[in-house]
Amino acid sequence: FAFIFSFDQWGVDSFNIAEGLFNFVMALVISALSVFAHHSLSRVWGLHEGYTIKQELWWYGLLASVILVVITQGYVKFLAASGTLIFMHEAWRLGKYRYGLTFWGWARVCVFGVLGNVFLATIAKSLYFIFPGNVFLDRLFTFNMIMAFSNMVPLPPLDGFRIIYRSR
Repeated sequence: FAFIFSFDQWGVDSFNIAEGLFNFVMALVISALSVFAHHSLSRVWGLHEGYTIKQELWWYGLLASVILVVITQGYVKFLAASGTLIFMHEAWRLGKYRYGLTFWGWARVCVFGVLGNVFLATIAKSLYFIFPGNVFLDRLFTFNMIMAFSNMVPLPPLDGFRIIYRSR
């Protein structure tokens, strides 16, 4: 994600290695925070529902993201490269209505992953109004909004597919 997000930030007029490495490291920190927010909120809600959540890397999505950012020279960023798998804890769900793994439960778990990114973007934008001109907070907001929208695309391994087709 850091390479994709910082692809067009390696110098204003010409290539600058120092500026590029600084932006890459900043993008690396931002992507780590964002992926942590996405996965942790999804896992916490899954545990609340009685499920074990596992995120798997989607190699085709990551490859498509890199190709897309190279072809468009950094103008189009697609930041979705993980899918959500859910496993049920039978003992934790015993006695609950609709004992098994439900479509609606799966959709709620995926929504909370996206909400983790929206929540982090909201915090970043709120802090940006307190500290105007802070580049880190501005990029944190942008990255999280792009990641939230990218994960809502209804492609099979992404959260958007689970939300749309499992919330019937």
